Amino acid sequence: MSGLVDRLDRVVRGVVVMLFAALVGLVALQVGLRYLLGTSIHWEEEAARYLMIWITFLTSGVGLRLGAHVAVDFVKDGAPRVLRVPLLMLIKLGILLFLGIVAGYGTWVTLSVRNQISPALEISMAIPYAAVPVGCSVMVIYTLELLWKDVRALAAKE
Repeated sequence: MSGLVDRLDRVVRGVVVMLFAALVGLVALQVGLRYLLGTSIHWEEEAARYLMIWITFLTSGVGLRLGAHVAVDFVKDGAPRVLRVPLLMLIKLGILLFLGIVAGYGTWVTLSVRNQISPALEISMAIPYAAVPVGCSVMVIYTLELLWKDVRALAAKE
Protein backbone atom coordinates (compact mmCIF):
# COMPACT_ATOMS: atom_id res chain seq x y z
CA MET A 1 0.00 0.00 0.00
CA SER A 2 2.80 2.38 0.88
CA GLY A 3 4.35 2.14 -2.58
CA LEU A 4 1.17 3.38 -4.26
CA VAL A 5 0.72 6.12 -1.68
CA ASP A 6 4.36 7.16 -2.14
CA ARG A 7 3.72 7.51 -5.88
CA LEU A 8 0.56 9.50 -5.23
CA ASP A 9 2.54 11.71 -2.87
CA ARG A 10 5.19 12.38 -5.53
CA VAL A 11 2.48 13.31 -8.05
CA VAL A 12 0.71 15.59 -5.56
CA ARG A 13 3.96 17.31 -4.61
CA GLY A 14 4.88 17.75 -8.28
CA VAL A 15 1.49 19.28 -9.06
CA VAL A 16 1.82 21.60 -6.06
CA VAL A 17 5.27 22.74 -7.22
CA MET A 18 3.89 23.51 -10.69
CA LEU A 19 0.86 25.33 -9.29
CA PHE A 20 3.06 27.33 -6.92
CA ALA A 21 5.46 28.24 -9.73
CA ALA A 22 2.49 29.42 -11.81
CA LEU A 23 1.18 31.42 -8.85
CA VAL A 24 4.53 33.12 -8.24
CA GLY A 25 4.97 33.81 -11.94
CA LEU A 26 1.49 35.31 -12.30
CA VAL A 27 1.80 37.52 -9.25
CA ALA A 28 5.30 38.68 -10.25
CA LEU A 29 4.06 39.45 -13.77
CA GLN A 30 1.09 41.36 -12.39
CA VAL A 31 3.26 43.43 -10.03
CA GLY A 32 5.77 44.12 -12.78
CA LEU A 33 3.12 45.18 -15.29
CA ARG A 34 1.33 47.33 -12.76
CA TYR A 35 4.39 49.21 -11.52
CA LEU A 36 6.52 49.31 -14.66
CA LEU A 37 3.91 49.76 -17.38
CA GLY A 38 0.91 51.03 -15.43
CA THR A 39 -1.32 48.25 -16.76
CA SER A 40 -2.57 44.93 -15.43
CA ILE A 41 -3.97 41.58 -16.49
CA HIS A 42 -7.69 41.49 -15.75
CA TRP A 43 -7.80 37.76 -14.96
CA GLU A 44 -4.64 37.43 -12.84
CA GLU A 45 -6.24 37.97 -9.44
CA GLU A 46 -8.90 35.34 -10.08
CA ALA A 47 -6.33 32.86 -11.41
CA ALA A 48 -4.09 33.45 -8.39
CA ARG A 49 -7.04 32.86 -6.04
CA TYR A 50 -7.95 29.57 -7.72
CA LEU A 51 -4.32 28.42 -7.74
CA MET A 52 -4.07 29.19 -4.02
CA ILE A 53 -7.22 27.17 -3.32
CA TRP A 54 -5.80 24.14 -5.14
CA ILE A 55 -2.41 24.52 -3.43
CA THR A 56 -4.09 24.71 -0.02
CA PHE A 57 -6.17 21.58 -0.43
CA LEU A 58 -3.39 19.50 -1.99
CA THR A 59 -0.74 20.51 0.56
CA SER A 60 -3.17 19.80 3.39
CA GLY A 61 -2.92 16.14 2.43
CA VAL A 62 0.87 16.24 2.37
CA GLY A 63 0.85 17.93 5.78
CA LEU A 64 -1.50 15.29 7.13
CA ARG A 65 0.76 12.50 5.93
CA LEU A 66 3.81 14.15 7.52
CA GLY A 67 2.00 14.82 10.80
CA ALA A 68 2.51 18.56 10.37
CA HIS A 69 -1.03 19.62 11.29
CA VAL A 70 -1.89 20.95 14.71
CA ALA A 71 -2.49 18.04 17.05
CA VAL A 72 -3.96 17.72 20.49
CA ASP A 73 -0.92 15.98 21.93
CA PHE A 74 -2.01 16.29 25.54
CA VAL A 75 -4.88 13.85 24.86
CA LYS A 76 -2.50 11.24 23.42
CA ASP A 77 0.30 11.94 25.91
CA GLY A 78 -2.10 11.91 28.86
CA ALA A 79 -3.54 8.53 27.94
CA PRO A 80 -2.02 5.35 29.36
CA ARG A 81 0.62 3.88 27.05
CA VAL A 82 -1.59 0.86 26.30
CA LEU A 83 -4.38 3.09 24.97
CA ARG A 84 -2.30 5.45 22.83
CA VAL A 85 -2.40 3.52 19.55
CA PRO A 86 -6.13 2.67 19.85
CA LEU A 87 -6.81 6.32 20.69
CA LEU A 88 -4.86 7.46 17.62
CA MET A 89 -6.82 4.96 15.52
CA LEU A 90 -10.09 6.35 16.86
CA ILE A 91 -8.96 9.89 16.03
CA LYS A 92 -8.07 8.79 12.49
CA LEU A 93 -11.50 7.19 12.09
CA GLY A 94 -13.03 10.54 13.10
CA ILE A 95 -10.82 12.28 10.56
CA LEU A 96 -11.99 9.82 7.88
CA LEU A 97 -15.62 10.50 8.76
CA PHE A 98 -15.09 14.26 8.58
CA LEU A 99 -13.18 14.06 5.29
CA GLY A 100 -15.82 11.78 3.81
CA ILE A 101 -18.57 14.27 4.66
CA VAL A 102 -16.59 17.23 3.30
CA ALA A 103 -15.62 15.31 0.12
CA GLY A 104 -19.23 14.24 -0.45
CA TYR A 105 -20.59 17.73 0.07
CA GLY A 106 -17.74 19.20 -1.98
CA THR A 107 -18.58 16.85 -4.84
CA TRP A 108 -22.23 17.87 -4.66
CA VAL A 109 -21.33 21.58 -4.73
CA THR A 110 -18.81 21.04 -7.54
CA LEU A 111 -21.46 19.34 -9.66
CA SER A 112 -23.96 22.06 -8.77
CA VAL A 113 -21.73 24.86 -10.08
CA ARG A 114 -20.39 23.10 -13.18
CA ASN A 115 -22.49 25.29 -15.48
CA GLN A 116 -21.48 28.56 -13.82
CA ILE A 117 -18.69 30.47 -15.52
CA SER A 118 -16.08 32.47 -13.63
CA PRO A 119 -16.17 36.18 -14.44
CA ALA A 120 -12.57 36.82 -15.50
CA LEU A 121 -11.15 33.49 -16.64
CA GLU A 122 -14.43 32.32 -18.15
CA ILE A 123 -13.92 28.74 -16.97
CA SER A 124 -16.37 26.44 -15.27
CA MET A 125 -16.59 27.13 -11.55
CA ALA A 126 -16.35 23.37 -11.09
CA ILE A 127 -12.58 23.70 -11.65
CA PRO A 128 -11.83 25.72 -8.49
CA TYR A 129 -14.55 23.95 -6.48
CA ALA A 130 -13.12 20.53 -7.41
CA ALA A 131 -10.14 21.27 -5.15
CA VAL A 132 -12.31 20.37 -2.15
CA PRO A 133 -13.28 16.78 -3.11
CA VAL A 134 -9.90 16.11 -4.75
CA GLY A 135 -7.94 17.40 -1.75
CA CYS A 136 -10.18 15.54 0.71
CA SER A 137 -9.82 12.34 -1.32
CA VAL A 138 -6.03 12.64 -1.15
CA MET A 139 -6.30 13.20 2.61
CA VAL A 140 -8.53 10.11 2.92
CA ILE A 141 -5.89 8.00 1.16
CA TYR A 142 -3.13 9.36 3.41
CA THR A 143 -5.26 8.84 6.54
CA LEU A 144 -6.01 5.24 5.50
CA GLU A 145 -2.27 4.68 5.13
CA LEU A 146 -1.63 6.10 8.62
CA LEU A 147 -4.47 4.00 10.05
CA TRP A 148 -3.01 0.89 8.42
CA LYS A 149 0.34 1.65 10.07
CA ASP A 150 -1.43 1.94 13.43
CA VAL A 151 -3.18 -1.41 12.87
CA ARG A 152 0.16 -3.04 12.09
CA ALA A 153 1.76 -1.44 15.16
CA LEU A 154 -1.07 -2.67 17.35
CA ALA A 155 -0.85 -6.17 15.86
CA ALA A 156 2.93 -6.23 16.43
CA LYS A 157 2.42 -5.50 20.13
CA GLU A 158 0.14 -8.49 20.60
